[in-house]
Amino acid sequence: MSRFFFLVVALLCVLPQCAWPGKLFARKPGTASPIYNLRQIDIQSSITIMNLLAITHVDERFLNSEATEVEAWYVFQLPENAVMDGLWLWVDGERITCTVRRKDAAQAEYDSLAQKDDTYPAILETLGAHRFQMRMANIKPGQIRRIEIRYFQQLSTHADGLVRYRYPLNMSGYQSIPVERLSLRIDLDMDRAIDLIRTNADDRPLAVSSTMYGDRRAVVTFGGEYFLENKDFLLEYAVTGRFDSISVLTHSETQPPNSSFFLLAFADTMQSMVTGAMDVVFAIDASASMTGLRSEHVLTALNRLLDALEPYDRFRIVFFNDELLSYPSDTSMVFADHVSLSLAKAVISQHFLARGTTRYDHVLHSLSTLAFRSESDRRCVFITDGHPTHGLRTHAELLPYLRYDNDWIRFFPLTIFTENTDMLATLARSSDGMLTVLEQGDNIEDVLRRITFSFGSAVVRDVVATYPSGVNHVYERITLPQMNEISYTASGCFVNDITEELSVSIKRTATGDVVRHKALRLQRDVTTPVQIARLWASHRIQELLEDLEDSPNDKSIQEEIIRISERYMILTPFTAFLVYKPRGGDLLEARGELASPATMTLHQGYPNPFREHISITYSIDVANTHDVVLLRIFDIRGRCIRVLVNEFVLPGIYSTFWDGRDESGLPVPSGVYRCVLQRGDQYRTISLMLIR
Repeated sequence: MSRFFFLVVALLCVLPQCAWPGKLFARKPGTASPIYNLRQIDIQSSITIMNLLAITHVDERFLNSEATEVEAWYVFQLPENAVMDGLWLWVDGERITCTVRRKDAAQAEYDSLAQKDDTYPAILETLGAHRFQMRMANIKPGQIRRIEIRYFQQLSTHADGLVRYRYPLNMSGYQSIPVERLSLRIDLDMDRAIDLIRTNADDRPLAVSSTMYGDRRAVVTFGGEYFLENKDFLLEYAVTGRFDSISVLTHSETQPPNSSFFLLAFADTMQSMVTGAMDVVFAIDASASMTGLRSEHVLTALNRLLDALEPYDRFRIVFFNDELLSYPSDTSMVFADHVSLSLAKAVISQHFLARGTTRYDHVLHSLSTLAFRSESDRRCVFITDGHPTHGLRTHAELLPYLRYDNDWIRFFPLTIFTENTDMLATLARSSDGMLTVLEQGDNIEDVLRRITFSFGSAVVRDVVATYPSGVNHVYERITLPQMNEISYTASGCFVNDITEELSVSIKRTATGDVVRHKALRLQRDVTTPVQIARLWASHRIQELLEDLEDSPNDKSIQEEIIRISERYMILTPFTAFLVYKPRGGDLLEARGELASPATMTLHQGYPNPFREHISITYSIDVANTHDVVLLRIFDIRGRCIRVLVNEFVLPGIYSTFWDGRDESGLPVPSGVYRCVLQRGDQYRTISLMLIR
């Protein structure tokens, strides 16, 4: 697992040449002044691990020891399958919860609030590829700013049978003053007996402790006063009956539409159904930009990845720009024996030459000409520093090239100093591969470990899960941690208790013989955390984002993503988390896991006046939830020309947009229009000005 906090140098222009976890950088607002490291005072974080679901709540305090007010950036990267779902800020002893807003509206509101000294706003946005940025304004001299962030992730069982969880603590190069207090608490709650718990701090008995409560629950603590850590904290655990049962967690909504969500997982043996051998194509961008430090990283990466191959694996190297240069020179692949590897490394050092333009389609198209073994795990490791400048350039156009004999060639892109990785991330996700990002200042060896770690596992193509009627939108994840072992996880939703058994069968692709059959019943349960529902929502959002790649002009897909984001508190490319100290009656009160407004409110639209689209945000409180919410547009004569919302709405803050068209889809003329929010006998009204 990689460290998850990484500093984005290109964003801040002038930053230290290293990337470190959980650190806060700042400078004078509106200037290009030198970057300040805000001193970290303490870390008091809690982690809950339920079977293979880990919920991490980061709680840190920073001190502005400078003599001037600053604006700060908190830029970080989460693990590959983690989901951000919470942000809190402490101001004057008050804990303030974030709300989910449309991104453009949130950015505009943050910029406006930053001009007011008493609101202390913060905004959290996604940068793509599991990277996030939080900005905070108005941190005054001597002021301590406390930040809380929460994310969750699915953990994996590794080849040695252990599950690993990592918390980033390495402070090397950031500050030399110890934090005044460090406190990590990890609660493990399993549905099977815990066989083993260990940490990488077990040689420091005064700092770490582990306490068992029965055989299925444990608490691990780490920390003390005046700590200065130079490595991350690593926890490993194992449970009994790894191959004997399915673990399942469910969460049910308490309000309409009353859906329930589940996360299930099991591990099993495969009885030599796959060989584990890989056929790997290394596709290397050799365009003109791949010079200097980029070319050094390319050579380092290629040599390390070749060394990770086993003798029974086969490989091929292709340098691409305007043309293709391959080893071997024909369409064959060679076994990764000592002689072939030595020859390949000689070819790399002699023939890698950066020139020409970047083109993806002809190198990916060449994959179809290769003789992949039918039983092999087929992969393409793709090293590049940017998007294609010629040829096909979209996910929809390039994805078909990753199909071979009705199966995937798994795509593993490694990007070097690349600003936008969304298209490569989508290709990797669609083909069951993995994106790895190398930022400015990252340690190349640390980054490469993320890739080589996955080289020990083969793909599984012959798991069949049969779900009974009533189970919808199931998202599966299948891995092979080591030879003859399989790990299967899935999340989905259902409305009522499922009386039929859900069966999961592992079959031989050729013969159809059932190797193992497992069954369970899905029942509604509200005792497990809301992250079960949010995990499903994150998978649903990812599916919609892939649909949007194929239909980029489909506004309905984007609106569905925003709707799910607002309902389940999931950060997306179209939304942001906004938090600020309220003024007057804007105070939000926390109810359960989400923040619920104290009153029904219709906020001012943005931008207003507008030409094409206006974003409209409205807040729904907890009163009269049985009433339908109506959001309508009226012209100056009082005629309703457009209905934007007409449905039951859960308490929360929502956003929608109006495109200046009536119910027939025809553009309406310039003028002043009224937007009316109604629920029962409550009304809220704002004016909108359309300028054609």
